[in-house]
Amino acid sequence: MTPLISSSKPSNDFWNDYGSAFEENYKREFGFNLLNRDVLVDDFRVRCSVEGERLPDLQPVPSIPPPVPIATERVFFEKGWEVSERITASEP
Repeated sequence: MTPLISSSKPSNDFWNDYGSAFEENYKREFGFNLLNRDVLVDDFRVRCSVEGERLPDLQPVPSIPPPVPIATERVFFEKGWEVSERITASEP
C-alpha cells in the first residue's frame, strides 16, 4: 500500500508540497525512503466544494425491465458446460 497524501492548500510547486509529504508518509509507514527514485503518481483525485446555491435534488431514474434473452447456448467454462443467455443481437 502506498501513502495517501491530502492537502487543502493550492500550490504551483508539486514537489515541495506533495513530494515532501509523500516522503514523510512513506518513511513513517515503511521505516525508510527509497533514495534517488522517481515518484510515480498513478491516481489523482480532486475534491471541490463551492459556496453558493444548492443544486436541485436528483430525480429517480425510471425503472426499466430486465433484458429478455433472445437465445440460449451451451458454453464450456473452467467448471464445465453451462447455459448462457444471449440478450442482444450480435454476430455469432
